[in-house]
Amino acid sequence: TKSKVKIDEDLKKDFEEFWIKNQNKPMKARDYIISSICPELYGLYFVKYAVALTLIGGVAKIDKSGSKIRGESHLLLVGDPGTGKS
Repeated sequence: TKSKVKIDEDLKKDFEEFWIKNQNKPMKARDYIISSICPELYGLYFVKYAVALTLIGGVAKIDKSGSKIRGESHLLLVGDPGTGKS
């Protein structure tokens, strides 16, 4: 199924330019995007990475037997109070 999210041409152009500029260093580009998630929370790289993957979602699949496999991830953050979980 297609997403119902509307992306304007300016945003699409910015996205394409970003990846053209970073095509030889995709991991550095990924790290830049991850660090842009909640920048006021220093560190917590793997938490931010998990949140990004959950927001992006996945692709639903149908296996050989016809069973549908969900593409959406679920995320449970557990930790000390004040670590920005909410």
